[in-house]
Amino acid sequence: MKTITRKYVLTLSFLLFLVCGGNNIRTSPEGSYALGSTSFALGTDGSFQVEHTASSGDNRYYIVNGTFTYTHDFTSEEDEKSHGKIDITVSSITLNGQSVDSLEITDFFDGQDIWFGAVLLGWWEWANLVTYGGKMQLKLNVPARGYRPEDPWSGCDWSISGDPVE
Repeated sequence: MKTITRKYVLTLSFLLFLVCGGNNIRTSPEGSYALGSTSFALGTDGSFQVEHTASSGDNRYYIVNGTFTYTHDFTSEEDEKSHGKIDITVSSITLNGQSVDSLEITDFFDGQDIWFGAVLLGWWEWANLVTYGGKMQLKLNVPARGYRPEDPWSGCDWSISGDPVE
């Protein structure tokens, strides 16, 4: 009887693990994400790409490529959240199919948003319990701002959100 109960408990535990997915906390921002008209990827090789297709909010089609480095500063297993700093260096920009030297992404700094070689300082945040609106969020300041947002919840110049793309 004890053997049957033990097998039953082990089988049920295994099935719960499969259904719930185990621990869904990320300790790095690496992966591919998409939400609405924006998709972005942070490769295990340190490559970065964000692609925005034309939408009602922004009728431009652009791709920004670059490299990134990051830290992992915090994890809350209870809240299934983690975050850290991220630095992105822009290596190329394509706007409406044409290679360009710079791209305006904010209304704050005319002609000074991002350009080839610019370094964007910011934060990455993973929130597994978010059901819509982006489990992964990048919150970046443009170089003209001159500093990283104070923390992951402070205002930023460029916020990019997405859900994992499987």
